[in-house]
Amino acid sequence: MNGGASSEFVLFHSKTCPHCTRFLPIWEAFCNQYTGPCVFKDFEASANPDLFNLHKIYEYGVPHMRLFPTGMGGEYVIYGGGRTVEDLNAFMSTNNM
Repeated sequence: MNGGASSEFVLFHSKTCPHCTRFLPIWEAFCNQYTGPCVFKDFEASANPDLFNLHKIYEYGVPHMRLFPTGMGGEYVIYGGGRTVEDLNAFMSTNNM
């Protein structure tokens, strides 16, 4: 349980990144089919440079995903799995979402 706060699964990406371009349709399919208690967000690098700097996303590279169990700004789990809907579902299940 997260004490009533909304869990957020966040994708950080760049419109100039070919890996991100390939992954976006998978992310969208996952978000559209997932029925658990979570809010999905995505942030593009050029439109959100301050957010990317705050979260040090450039140190990790993109696409980069984080699950914030108690909402963005709290502690997080970095997603490091595969890039399929099934992999994303397994991650959410493993993290009790």
